[in-house]
Amino acid sequence: MPTPYLLAPRPGISMRPPPIENVQKYLFPLIDAAMRAGIKQIVFLSLQGVQGNRKTPHHAVEQYLKEVDAPFTNLRPNFFMQNLSTTYAKGIRERDEIYVPAGRAFTALIDARDIGRVAAAVFSGGKHLRTSYTLSGEQSLTYKRIAKMLTA
Repeated sequence: MPTPYLLAPRPGISMRPPPIENVQKYLFPLIDAAMRAGIKQIVFLSLQGVQGNRKTPHHAVEQYLKEVDAPFTNLRPNFFMQNLSTTYAKGIRERDEIYVPAGRAFTALIDARDIGRVAAAVFSGGKHLRTSYTLSGEQSLTYKRIAKMLTA
C-alpha cells in the first residue's frame, strides 16, 4: 500500500494522502503518532476548493487536523502543471487530447516546484500554523487554450 510522502522528521512533516480513500486507516494514525511525538508542524498538501468538497479524502484530513488541534498548515494547490507531462501525457501524445472534466472552466496551472518553495517557506517560519493557503499559477487558462499552446 502506498505511504504518504514525509519530509523532515522533526520539527515538522509534509504529507499528502496516498492514492487511497481510507485516510482514517492510513493517515489519521500518522497524525496521531506525530502529535504524540511532539511534532511542531504538519504541512498538508491538500486541494484547491477542498473546504467546499466534503467527499474528498483531503477534506477529511483537514477536518481531522482541526479536531485533534494539530499544528497544521494546509497547502491547497490548483492543478499541477506537471500533470500534462505525466498523468495526461499518453492522451496528449497518442490521441492529441487532454481529457479532464473541466468544460469551459479556467485553471491556473501551478508548477510543483513552486509548491515546494511555498512548503519550504512555511516550514521556515512559525507564523503559518493553523492556516490554509490556496496556491495557483499566474495565468488562468481554459483547457482549449492550453491545448492550443501545447499544439504550437
